[in-house]
Formats: sequence, C-alpha cells, structure tokens
Amino acid sequence: MRKIKDYVQIIREDVIYQNCCYNGVTYLNSQDLPLELLNQNIAHLSVNTKSVTENDIFICIKGYAVDGHDMAQEAIRKGAIALVVERELPLDHIFQIVVEDSRKAMAILAKYEYQAPADSFKLIGITGTNGKTTTAWLVMQILIAKGYKTGMIGTIGYYINGVQYESERTTPDVMELNQIFCQMRDAGVEYVVMEVSSHAIALSRVYGLKFETTAFTNLSQDHLDFHKDMQDYANTKLKLFTDLQDRKGNAVINIDDAFGKEIIREAVGSIKTLSLNNHNRGVYPNLYLAQDICFDIQKSAFTLSIDKLEKRFETSLIGDYNIQNCITAIAITDDIEDKSGIGIEEIIRTIKPAKGRIESVQNHQGIGIYIDYAHTPDAVENVLKNLSRCKPQPNKHIERKSRIITLLGAGGNRDKMKRPLMTKAALKYSDLLILCDDNPRDEVPSEIILDMLSGIETTDQILILRDRKKAIHQALKLAKKGDIVLIAGKGHETYQEINGVKYPFNECDIVNEFLSMPDLDEHDDEKLSIEVDIMNFSLWFAHEFNTESLKTFKSIDFISTDSRKVKENTLFIALKGEKFDGADYCESVLKNDNVICLINQNYAKADELKKQYHDRIICVADTQKAYGFIAGKFLTYYGIIKIALTGSTGKTTTKAYLYNILSEKYQVLTNSGNENNLIGVPKTILNINPSHEIAVLECGTNQFGEIRQLAEIVKPDISLIINIGPSHLEFLENEEGVFREKSVLFDYTKEVIIFPENDSKFDRFKHDNQSRDYEKLSIGESASSDFNIHSILEGQDKIEFKLNEESYQINDNVRFKVTNASFAIVAAKQLGLSAHEIQNGLLKSLNVSYRMKKMEMNGSLWLVDCYNANPVSMKSAIHYWMKLNPQKKHYAVLGDMLELGKLSEIYHQEIHEILVGYNIVESVFSVGQMSRFYGSHHHFEGVDELVGSKMLDQIPSDSVVLIKASHGIHLERLIER
Repeated sequence: MRKIKDYVQIIREDVIYQNCCYNGVTYLNSQDLPLELLNQNIAHLSVNTKSVTENDIFICIKGYAVDGHDMAQEAIRKGAIALVVERELPLDHIFQIVVEDSRKAMAILAKYEYQAPADSFKLIGITGTNGKTTTAWLVMQILIAKGYKTGMIGTIGYYINGVQYESERTTPDVMELNQIFCQMRDAGVEYVVMEVSSHAIALSRVYGLKFETTAFTNLSQDHLDFHKDMQDYANTKLKLFTDLQDRKGNAVINIDDAFGKEIIREAVGSIKTLSLNNHNRGVYPNLYLAQDICFDIQKSAFTLSIDKLEKRFETSLIGDYNIQNCITAIAITDDIEDKSGIGIEEIIRTIKPAKGRIESVQNHQGIGIYIDYAHTPDAVENVLKNLSRCKPQPNKHIERKSRIITLLGAGGNRDKMKRPLMTKAALKYSDLLILCDDNPRDEVPSEIILDMLSGIETTDQILILRDRKKAIHQALKLAKKGDIVLIAGKGHETYQEINGVKYPFNECDIVNEFLSMPDLDEHDDEKLSIEVDIMNFSLWFAHEFNTESLKTFKSIDFISTDSRKVKENTLFIALKGEKFDGADYCESVLKNDNVICLINQNYAKADELKKQYHDRIICVADTQKAYGFIAGKFLTYYGIIKIALTGSTGKTTTKAYLYNILSEKYQVLTNSGNENNLIGVPKTILNINPSHEIAVLECGTNQFGEIRQLAEIVKPDISLIINIGPSHLEFLENEEGVFREKSVLFDYTKEVIIFPENDSKFDRFKHDNQSRDYEKLSIGESASSDFNIHSILEGQDKIEFKLNEESYQINDNVRFKVTNASFAIVAAKQLGLSAHEIQNGLLKSLNVSYRMKKMEMNGSLWLVDCYNANPVSMKSAIHYWMKLNPQKKHYAVLGDMLELGKLSEIYHQEIHEILVGYNIVESVFSVGQMSRFYGSHHHFEGVDELVGSKMLDQIPSDSVVLIKASHGIHLERLIER
C-alpha cells in the first residue's frame, strides 16, 4: 500500500514542487510533517470528484470551465485525505502538496501510481496538424509486419497488437494514458506509436514521457480556439522535439514544411529529413526523398532515395500527402530490424489506409467516394488537390467533365477563424461544394454555415444543406460516373454531437444505405429532385432569416409560379404579367405550411406583407430573373452537358431531331411545346433529375435582351443558330436586329458554335480567332461549309442526303428539314455519337405538334404547320406544298404572320407575289388582318368565320391542302374540329 510520503517524495524530485502545508502550517521540508500523516495509506489518485473514494489524493486541476480547487471541499467530504494544489487553500485538517503545475504533478503521480508502464517499451511520438493518424497507422502496420508486438494511440482509438479499443481523445489524459500503457505492458508490447496533439503537450498529458523517436508531419492553421496564435501553436509542438525527445533517439522531420526547418535547428538527438522536392537533395542530412510520383484513383507509386540507395514503392494510399506519410513511416521504422524477412516494399504494398483517411467506399456506379477527416484548411486543400489529379481526362469529343463534389462542415466550439479558410480551400478544387453540419456541439448550426461563408466572394459552386445525412445523399444523387465525392470533416467518427448529445452517425453506413436504395421509377413531376435548404435564399438573395425560422423551416421541395398548385414546402415565385401580379395571391398560398413567397420589391403591398409574414416573404428586384437564376443554379448542381439552340425558323424541328439522336445514347432533358421563353426554360430546367445527362434547350425571343437572359441561365457548351430571318420584328426592328439579339447566345458558349454558312452576318464568327476559343462550325450547301450538305435525293416519303462524306436519311419529304437534321447531326457528332447512332435517331418519329405535319383528311393530304410563321418559313412551306404531288389540285389556308412590326404589310405582299407566280391565288383562303394582303379571293377575319362559311367542305377529295399561320391565329382549330 502506497503512503503519502511516497507521493511527496516523487513530486519533490521534479522542479514543479514548492512545499507542503497542513493545518495552516507550511512545511518547506516535508520530512518535518507529523509521521502519522506521512504514513497514511493512499487508495487512488483522482482528478474528478465523481470518482473520489476514501483515502484518495485529489488533484486540483484548473480547467477552462471548472477549477478543481473550487471542488476541493466536495472531494474531502467524499473521503479525500490529501490534495495537490497550485495555491494553498484555506482548509484545515487536510494535507496539501503545493506545486507550480498540478497537471504536471498529475502526470508524475500517475506514472508512479501505475509503476511507469511506458518504461517497458519504446515510444514513438508523431505530431503535426495533418497526417498524424495515417502516419501512426502506417507505423503500426509496418512494425507488426516486421514481427513486433505493437500498440498505437490516436484519434481513431488505441490498438494493441491490431485489436482496436475506443478512446475519447487523440492523446488521452494522463490517467487513461497510463491505464492504456498498463494494458500494453501486460500484452507484451515492444513499440508504442502515439499521435501527440498540441493539446496533449500544452495540458501536460505526455509530461514525464521520453520518446525514442519523434516525427513532424506539417503545420497549418488549427486549434486557434485553444492556442492564442500560430506561434504559440508551433512552439507547443516544438516541445516534443526538445522537452520530450530522448536525446539518444531520432527526430524525423518534414522539411517541405517551413516549420520543419525550424524544428531541425532546435531538436535534440539524431535527425532524419523527408522531402518530395528534388531541390533538397544534398542540402539536408539523412534525407528520405520521394521522386517519380504517380497515382490514380486506386493507388500511388514513388521512388524513395536514401543517400545513394533507391527503392520503388507502390501503395493503395493515394495522393502526395499520403506519400509524405508513407516515407515518414518508413523513416521512423527504417532502423528497426525486420524479423519477418518480408521486406519494406512488400509491406508498403499491402498496408491499408486508416479509417476515415481517404477511405474509399466501393460502389458499382463508377463514382470515387471518399470519406476523410480533413477539418483544417490545409488538410481540405491537400485532399482535394490530390483527388483532382485522379479525375478522368476527357477525350477529343465534348463530353460531360468529371466533377469533384465536396461535402464540408465545421465543428462547433472550435476555431472559428479557420471556417472561411476551409471554404476557400474547398472551392479551389471543387466543382460543387455542399456546406452542411459537422458536429455543431453547442453552437447554432446555421451560424457555423454563415461563418464558413464569411468573406467568400464567389458562391457559384456552393449549395447549402445543413442536414448532413441528407447532404450526403444529395451529393451522391448529383454524382455521375467518373465523378469524385469527398465527404470531409468527420472521417472515422461514428457519431454527431449536437447540444452535448452524441447521436449515432456512421458516414460509411450512410453512403452504403444510399447506394443500396432501389431506383424509384415513380417520381412526382412537380417535386424538385433535390431539396433546397432555405439558407440558400440567404446566399442567393441576401435575405436574412431569423434563428427560429432556420430551426423550424429547413428546406423546400417545390417551386411554383402557379398559386393554384402551391402545397406545403413550396417556394412560390410571384411573377408579374401584363394583367396580373402573382404577389396578389401570396396571402392565399401562405395558408399552406412552410411556404415562402418571392415577390418584387416594388410591389405595392410588399412592406405590408413582410410585416405580417416576416421571413416568409423574400423581396427581389425582379422575380422573373430570380426564377431564371434559380434554374441556372440547378443546371450547375447537376453538371450536365448543355446545348442551346435558336433561330428564326426550324428551332423546334431541329430540337426534336437532336433529342431523338441523343436519346440513342443519353438521358436528355428538353423543353416541350412552346416553353422556350424566360418562363418556359426555367420551368423545364427545374424538372431535371439525376438521370439526365444532357439538356437540349430551345431558346426563343421576341424582344432585345431575352436571349442574353436565357444564355446567362443556360451557359451552353454547344450553341446552334439555325438561321436568321424576319421574325418578331415588332420589337427586333429588322433582320439585323434579329441577328444582334440571337447571336448573343454565342457570347455565352463554352465549346462549340454552329451556324449557317450562307448567311454573311455570321462571317465575323468564322474569322474571329482572338476573343473566343470555342470551335466554330458552319453548315450549308456550299462546298466552303465545314459540313457540306449535298447529294440530296427526294423520294416519296424520305430524303437521302450526304453531310460531307457520310450518308443520312430522314423519313420526310420536306426538303428544308434536311437543314434542320444536319444541324442536329453536327451537334451530335461533337458529342461522339456514331453515324449509326445518329441515323437511328433520325428515323424516330418527330414529336412536333402542327409543324408541317402530314394528315389524311376527307380523302385529301393536309400539310398542317400552324405553330409558327414568318416570311422565311411561309415561303418554304409554299414552295414545298406546290412541289408535292403537282398533278393534284392544291388549296391553302394561310393566316397572318405575326410580330413583323412596321414591315408587316410588305412581307405579306411578298407572299402574294409568290402565290401569283404559282397562279394559285384563287385556291387560297386567308385568315386574319394582315393576310388580306395575300390577295386571296376568300378572306376571313377569324377561324370561326371560315368554319361557319362551310367553304372548306367544298375542297375536292384527293387534293393537297396547306394550313399555315402564326400560332396566334389558331388555325389548329380547323383540325381539332
């Protein structure tokens, strides 16, 4: 049984001892104390009043939240008979040992209490901001492989001869540490490798230990919630190489880190240096130099030079920093005899990465999924920098580029200064960064996210989803084959700490849970395919939600511009039309739970609504632009290939051909009907789902500025302008105005622009070799075209043609559709589709309503094209109609060509001249106001008037009938009747 005098003697041997006191008397010489006191038996040491028992020594530790000196009386009530204190306490009848540092006293006494277990094996200590865990893990595996009984202590728990045990801290407190050492001693352990954190050094958890080998990995910002500044942080780590280093041992130092060079000047004992930089060859002693580094998504390889000796290594660990960890582990263990005879090359080839350190999750989707503990700016950047080098390289065709999707949070109650630095580090290499919760601890999660966004200038790549589990699922949902998903911050941890409670949270299990989910075919077409955390609205529209709103209303599932369709968890975008303002319906839609309204800030009742509904009203400058902005964000999140097309005629037919062709190989998102404007395009985009690989988006315009807005939303990889003609001249003035408006699309295009060869207005694009680096491709029947249409053979129900030297066929005999098909072919070829795939797509039925559609009615062939009309398409339709079955009688119902502005009368008169040329004026029925200029003998103001006249019933059977007008004339009613 140990006695008080034994503990006093142990402490007196250390410089921290000051004196003893008892009953108000100070004894400088402890031998003067009453003998009956010195001979009292001691049961245990204790630093926590909860564990104090009879006859214990209670050590008063001054912590951050609680000062043990204030708990002394409680310890005495529970049976403590002696105290270790940093100041004499006014307590009678209790023996007090006064020391300068009670933490160090605890380390010394614990070592004595457990009979110095660390003296029975050799200690290896590793410090640094990042890489400690992996390096310690590698050292343990190497030593076990070499034939030694080995222990390891660190962030992922402690191991004894390969068996894992849980631990609360990277470096346990001295009591727990000595208990672990005892277990290791009892197991016959010969070497123990430890992660030595700066906290452990500063809090004297490793005081009194001597490390035979020490190692330094790197230094970057971390733990400034604990250390007063980076210099204090660095100086603390330095103590491992000065105060705690066995002078007969080795220090292994990474000299690629600036602080490593400082350690070399201060460290005691022998020095080994490490580098990946060939410039250090011959400069530093005992240099372990890694060269010829290469790695991919599965492994790394490098040549290690030690003096003149070179060895080639291969490892399943990936990345430069893991090679640094490898050579650190090799340098630490290099002088230790290999009793197994395996050889270090084979050992390194077979070792496994540490739990949560670039831990790969296997899957069948072809996605690189990695879980990593990176939670400092430097660690985040290093992991992503190395993963970025593993991305597959695109081939010569345009294809979806592999992306890095990073999921990142920051721990609560920790260094706040590093939070925005982590975000910046992630943005350097991430194509998409999802910000989410980590371990919020006692902080409000939304405030941590705001800290991470502080000072961040660009947020284009950022998506917020605080719920970490949902964020993991969302990251995986957005990833496609070839992508890399990094789930950073928690690594090996199997819990999430919220308000002092640790909830089970195993990220590997969460990933596998998602991967095992069945693909659900049923999908709510109105529901967004990803959740949108309402914090994104703060990011996008500078809207400040109060804390309570952020707690209770997490995310939205629907976006709607139709108040009749609003349901729970909807963002209602109040668009303003000529005759209505959606904001008028806000009070109605807000009757639903968790609904937010986006309204124009100049709406007359905006202030009144905000006062009544607070956070549920978001004011923006223009709700229509906000709608497009959100849609553009969605395109970014999915990272798909984007094709935009416009033109005066043939847009929809070209889009249909292109959709059919690309569908041979890809899942394609495209707009339907007339949804090609500033409302229709965003609506289409928000229907995107994870299966989509390409978006083919038709872009229409009827006034200046609309194509620019659409192009800003889409930011296309490939753009097509089919043609330029006199359409929408009411606002675009003339053909030059049409060109100026539509050609803006090319200004936003990244890879390829495609345009008609025969239109001189596009010459500036053909010859522009300075401003843009996109590829420029022209199409036409001229030999100077990049893609020359020739050898056109028109059959009864098909047309064969060549595009350069490749032959194609369309199941149609409308000649101008050859040009539409050719534009689609050229776009598809940029994506690597074969001629066979393209031809299969061309043969599919075009899903185009009332666009030169052939129909059998009343024994006649009707050509129905009443979706759109302008002078170009009207002339083409008439020429085609007259050439079709020329032996038969021909009749036409021709309506107004709308939106031609001041030149409308002239353009309608041009059609009259064509009809006169064919001598067909008497067989034409005209409908509308401007169509009177066609000179028809049968004119009607509207469709109903024509129907009521019964004149169409007089058309003989076996005729060829053309129906053509702008959609606003509604000639489709002739068919629907």
